[in-house]
Amino acid sequence: MDHYAKGRLVVFVKLLTLSFAVGILLAPVLLLFLVPMKREVMAWMVFGFVLAFSVTLSAVTEAKVQEVLIGTAA
Repeated sequence: MDHYAKGRLVVFVKLLTLSFAVGILLAPVLLLFLVPMKREVMAWMVFGFVLAFSVTLSAVTEAKVQEVLIGTAA
């Protein structure tokens, strides 16, 4: 039986969540620079990633609606 330190597990989960959130925010920026596409596709792609970020933020954390709105706007 393996035992894990609760503090290390909490830090690992927080780092994993943070890296996932940063990845969701940086992916559209990289795609906009690297992939040539029409403006409509760009707008829908950004909308999709912003929606994914806000859904992930509200699902993973216990944030209130106003906190998700502020996090998405930032």
